[in-house]
Amino acid sequence: MTLEERFKLPPKQTFPVAAPRYPNVWFFIDQGLAVRYEEAVSFLID
Repeated sequence: MTLEERFKLPPKQTFPVAAPRYPNVWFFIDQGLAVRYEEAVSFLID
């Protein structure tokens, strides 16, 4: 399974050829939702 399939990412061709990888995306998860990093990742993915 590719990263695109696993995480439902848009095709890499969507971005300029000059982009060596997918652009960075930052998410802020309030500590009221997840105290630990692992909980925050699960919150975003699930």
